[in-house]
Amino acid sequence: GQTRELTRQEKQDIEVFGQVSSRTQSMMVAEHSFTAESWGVIDEMLGAWRLVRPANASRGVAIGRLMVMRPADTSPYFLGMVSALVQETDGRVVITVTLFPGRPEPVAVRGADFSRSRTSTKWLEGFRLAPLEKLRVPASLVLPSGVAAAGRGIEVWENGAAKQAMVAEIIERGSDFDRVRLA
Repeated sequence: GQTRELTRQEKQDIEVFGQVSSRTQSMMVAEHSFTAESWGVIDEMLGAWRLVRPANASRGVAIGRLMVMRPADTSPYFLGMVSALVQETDGRVVITVTLFPGRPEPVAVRGADFSRSRTSTKWLEGFRLAPLEKLRVPASLVLPSGVAAAGRGIEVWENGAAKQAMVAEIIERGSDFDRVRLA
């Protein structure tokens, strides 16, 4: 429900590139409470990565926590969850990140009760995961915990307007998120 004025750099990026550049976005990350850290890659598997935590890591890690990762500066972002965590005998912390299918796109969401024509007033950050038709994987949404329940309505901000949808099923629950399929 809040709006903000675009920064001079964001306006310039839109004029030149048609969108805000990833460089500008990464410079703005410091304004949010997210932390970017460089983890070492131990192993890359189909749909999962094993990573070693840097010794100077500042944030905690836990099984079931949502994680966004980017293997290289020019590669796309992937969304997944920490599915395993091990402390090695040498003291290193190794995690396994199970990736969600589909490319994540940021989206604003809020809970809704259509039968009573009520919505939560606060928009929250979520991610839309595009469908993978060849693998028969439907589109899904990753939402903050507690926003979604099977059969409950939600609103998704798309193309400048709120669109109503119903949660068909909860695919996965994490410690700080729910991944859902819409009806």
